[in-house]
Amino acid sequence: MTARLAGEGRPAYDTTSLKRVDANTTEQIRQKEGKTVQTVTRKVSADGKTMTVTTRGKDEHGRSLNTVAVYDKQ
Repeated sequence: MTARLAGEGRPAYDTTSLKRVDANTTEQIRQKEGKTVQTVTRKVSADGKTMTVTTRGKDEHGRSLNTVAVYDKQ
């Protein structure tokens, strides 16, 4: 799935696409003016209790971005 974003709410990117890698993983590609600027991977653990979101690329100011967020289901 690909979406074009309107307005100024997302200055780092103007297009995003999503694909399912496997049953527990999705990948989101964020592009600005046709160039990939960020890649986001979301992986849910086999037991469904933890989701890890990894974001890599550049922010809207061109600075390197490498974040990992871990969410636990309560």
